[in-house]
Amino acid sequence: MKTVLAHPEKYRITQALKFGDYNVGRDGATLTVPSYMGFFLEFDGAQDIDLPLLNIEEVNRIASGIFPE
Repeated sequence: MKTVLAHPEKYRITQALKFGDYNVGRDGATLTVPSYMGFFLEFDGAQDIDLPLLNIEEVNRIASGIFPE
């Protein structure tokens, strides 16, 4: 993924989603999300998907209201 993101002129990819056993977060152009959130996305074959940039601080604020520590 790092190679693809490092060469947007060749691959036409500027951002990526990474699913796994993670909390929501962003590291540069990579948005990490928990695996269970995959069902929110609907794919109909290969297609270009334009996802808006997320405000991670806002996501964390909302999550802390739902899941207080």
